[in-house]
Amino acid sequence: MTSAIESKTSVFFLGLVALFLGELRDGLTMINMQSAFLIVSKYYTEKQAGILFFVFGMSQFLFQAPAGYIMDSSKNKVALLAGASV
Repeated sequence: MTSAIESKTSVFFLGLVALFLGELRDGLTMINMQSAFLIVSKYYTEKQAGILFFVFGMSQFLFQAPAGYIMDSSKNKVALLAGASV
């Protein structure tokens, strides 16, 4: 049986792990894992994987600001989100 103190400590650290896992999702760790997958299993070269991730990052950079502006100025946010998710 675990004590109440151990349970509270576990819940606290589980919350911290959940918080920082969200930060790791967009970090370099994921890019390294994806590029290793592409290089090993799909036979991409390092240059091809680098270009792929560069184009991916630049497309996010170029489309994020206009999308944010459209969402901020819209009165139908739910409809826009529903349309974007389809």
